[in-house]
Order: sequence, then structure tokens, then C-alpha cells
Amino acid sequence: MIITINGLSGSSKGTMVKGLARHYRCEWAYSAGNFFRALAQERGKTLWAFSKIAEKDTRIDMLVDQETVRSALLCLETSRNAIFEGRLPMYHLKKAKIEADPHLVMVWRQGSFPQDL
Repeated sequence: MIITINGLSGSSKGTMVKGLARHYRCEWAYSAGNFFRALAQERGKTLWAFSKIAEKDTRIDMLVDQETVRSALLCLETSRNAIFEGRLPMYHLKKAKIEADPHLVMVWRQGSFPQDL
């Protein structure tokens, strides 16, 4: 099972992932934001400075998108339940013909966190 959570930066997607991962016993949780932060750190840049670079260098977004798809393929190969969160993981997985569970694709807005998770 693959779950995707799509939303803007700072919209509590990570908090939602923790609750869903426990509830659905997911072994894998992928965060596009965490990967982006790792790229910034790898290049010795602050998140702010790296974000400014990424605004002009589309290759950075492409790396994040490719890592999302690569991770999803790995989960499918190993039959892992997984959650993918970021701004557009559903779009990139669909583009790669990887289907997420249609009942568990969420578009997230800050402040709409369900209290039961």
C-alpha cells in the first residue's frame, strides 16, 4: 500500500505521516522536504540559501522528484507499506505509473489535522 500526502511547506504533513504510519503500520515514510534538507546540508548550504538556488536551478527539484519515484519503486519491489509526503508526490508517482491507494491520497492544509490520529 502506498499513501501520499500532498501539501505546502509547514502544513503539518510530517505530523500526519507519524499518525498514519502508526495506524497503517507503514515501514517506510518518505519526506521530500527531508531529502531537500539533506541536499542542502550535503552542499554546505543553509536551507534558505539552498531554496534560493533551487528557485533558479530546476535540476534540484528534478532530483527530489526522481528520489520520490525511486523510493516508491523500491517499496513496491520489497512489498513495503509506505507513505510519501511533499508538495506533489501523488503527481510524480502517477506520472511514473505508480498508483497510490485512492482512499489514502490526501491534500493537506494547515490547521485541518484530524484529532483521532
